[in-house]
Amino acid sequence: MTVRRFFRDIFPVICWLGVIFFLSTDNGSAEHTNSFLDEHLRLWFGGVIAHLTADQLDTLHYCVRKAAHLTEYLILAVLLVRAIARGRAGARPPRAAVLAWCFATVYAMTDEFHQRFVSSRTPKVTDVMIDSVGALLGVALVASILFLRRKAQARKFAAALGG
Repeated sequence: MTVRRFFRDIFPVICWLGVIFFLSTDNGSAEHTNSFLDEHLRLWFGGVIAHLTADQLDTLHYCVRKAAHLTEYLILAVLLVRAIARGRAGARPPRAAVLAWCFATVYAMTDEFHQRFVSSRTPKVTDVMIDSVGALLGVALVASILFLRRKAQARKFAAALGG
């Protein structure tokens, strides 16, 4: 593996795994992120947030946190498909997608296991399921982009042939 390939394909995956791991520590717990969420939700949706009850605000926090789970693993899957497809073996996109989804799902399981050892965190099977769906959406996003690219290339080719 060349240094260039490492920094282009593998390093982003390692960095993102680190981000996910960091967010699984006490630093990513609700106790430490609720004030950040409140501040940004009030900044973006000030008028609406001001009229929410405490229970509604808690529900909104919950939804934002679960959306973050989904997004973390969507990004991980996109980075993994890219790294696997460009790897030495050059896995075809369907195989790269399956491998990326499997890796992301296993990492989600280990992430929740890690949270067993963090006093302010609670491991949940539902979080693994949300993470897995996020990874699946990431794989679907890559597949959609590849499909649209191929379709555009086919149109260009047909136009060049005069058809």
